[in-house]
Amino acid sequence: MERLVLVLRIQAAASLAYGVSFLLTPDFTLDTIFGWQGAETDFARMAGVLFLSIGWFGLLVAKRIDTRLDMVWPLVSVPVLLLAVLIAVRAAGNYLGTDSFYWMSIAVTVFFAVAVGGTRLAVKNANPTNA
Repeated sequence: MERLVLVLRIQAAASLAYGVSFLLTPDFTLDTIFGWQGAETDFARMAGVLFLSIGWFGLLVAKRIDTRLDMVWPLVSVPVLLLAVLIAVRAAGNYLGTDSFYWMSIAVTVFFAVAVGGTRLAVKNANPTNA
């Protein structure tokens, strides 16, 4: 259970970092990540608020993991959905950022999907009556 709390806190920290960057420096963040110069800052700020909300939710779940174990699955779906968006943007030809940042983003989202989901399954298998 401690490993799941640690993974959730790491995922929350990453989400909060993304959220702060999108919220406070939207033009710079969109230009750096996607190569979108002069992008819509309202879109970026909404994404920032979404990332901050996901991070906050992750911290709340980690804090009350004994009673909120079932709430881990939405935190697995977040990186999976983000991965789908990244692949769709690249497939549509709309990604103008650097290849290194793209593959780093893919690696981070796959890591969190596998780490959170795998750790949650390990908790369920270790304690099937409580999961």
